[in-house]
This record gives sequence, structure tokens and C-alpha cells, in this order.
Amino acid sequence: DNAALQSNDYSSINANLLTSYNVNKENKIFLGFGKSSRVPDARELYFMKSGTLIGTPDLKQTTNQEIDLGYEVKTNVMKFKIKTFYSMLKDYIYYNKDLTTNNFENIDATIYGAELTASVYATDDVTVDMGASYKRGEKDEALAGQTDKDLADMAPLRGNLAVNYEYMNNSIATLETQVSDKWSEYDADNGEQELGSWAILNMKVNHAVNKNCDFTLGVNNVLDETYAQSNTYADLTLITAGTADVMLLNEPGRYVY
Repeated sequence: DNAALQSNDYSSINANLLTSYNVNKENKIFLGFGKSSRVPDARELYFMKSGTLIGTPDLKQTTNQEIDLGYEVKTNVMKFKIKTFYSMLKDYIYYNKDLTTNNFENIDATIYGAELTASVYATDDVTVDMGASYKRGEKDEALAGQTDKDLADMAPLRGNLAVNYEYMNNSIATLETQVSDKWSEYDADNGEQELGSWAILNMKVNHAVNKNCDFTLGVNNVLDETYAQSNTYADLTLITAGTADVMLLNEPGRYVY
């Protein structure tokens, strides 16, 4: 139906370089540089709704240039790793809800953040796993007619803590909590909103009946909390007929498996 729309050719060279320095047998520093590209998909180029072309046929491909820096420790009692990154996005494909047609456009932006993971072998039977992540995204310039420079879908500070207990050979019970700070940095001009902080509790037992058979029982979101992982970015919609409202999609409640 859209045979009159242009077709596009894209080409790029992608590469990365990672180097590490062993301070000693337990400590390591690593540094990485990389360049990658992503071509626009068919929806971003050609999607139509109610006869209006929402896609933008002349979109350029997105180019990401990224720097990674990290530090890692491995000992007999623990593992620890922290990684930071800084990403420079050229022609990032972004949805502008204020346009009446061709809502996708290319912008320049930066994303930066850090990620931490650790495991502590508390005893021969108990291991504690933990992690945290944070990222921040900003447009170089606000979109035409808008003032918000925050990038959409940039989750706030989040973390997890899990205790694993091996109560017999190859049988492990796990108690885990996942937490998130409130969503205070968001693209209000394109439908996002402030979301509250949340915490959930998960439980799992993997029981070795014998050397040939395991049995697993788990409960996610034990306390049946209502929470959302993703914000209400205007492009993230499941229902478009009869409503212009952005959609907040909550995660599942208590789930037993």
C-alpha cells in the first residue's frame, strides 16, 4: 500500500576495542571503546494510523560511540564489579508526540550511567548476591516546540539483593528483593510522568530430588505489590483506537510457578 514511499540503503562500520590491566591476581581495571549503528525499523519508517503517516521514511541510522570504564575484584570470598559508561548518540531515533505526521525524528543525545554487581560467599552454604544500576539520558537540544531535555525510558536507580542457601547438595533456596527509586527525571513533553518508588519480594526453591531429577517452586512478587517497570512514553502504546491517552502498564502481581 505504501509503494510510493522511498526505500533506503544504510551502511556503516562497527567496531570495539577492550583492554584490561591486571593490578594483581585479584584486581583488574578495564577500558573499552566502541562504535555501533542501528538502522530504523519498518514501523519507524512507514507506520500509518487512520490514514496518517506516523513513520518518517527519510530517517537516518543511529550511531552510538561509547566509552566503558570498570574495575573488578575476584577473591576466595567475594566477587565485585563496577562499570561506568558514557554514550554519545548521533541521529538517535525519537518519537515527538506534538507532530501531526512523521512523528519519528533524528536527534543527538547522550546517555551515561553505572552498574554494580557483587557476590559474597558468607559461609560454605550461604551466598549473597547484590546489584545496582543507574542511567541518565539527555537530548543535546529540546525538540522543536518543547522544553524538556530528558530522554524517555531512562529508568531511575534500581537495585537487588538475594540470599541463596544451599541446604543440601545441589538444592538451593533463594530469597530476593528488588527495589527502585521514584522516577523523577522523565520526558513530560512526550507523555512520561513521575512514578513512585517500589520494592518487591521473590522466593524460589530448587530441590534436587536425586541426581537425575530437580523440582522448582517459586513465587514472584510475594506481597502482590502494584508497580511499573516502564514509564508512559507516548510511543509505548498497545491500544490506539478511541483514546489518545498514554498507557501505564503495571507488572504482574503475585505469580506462582
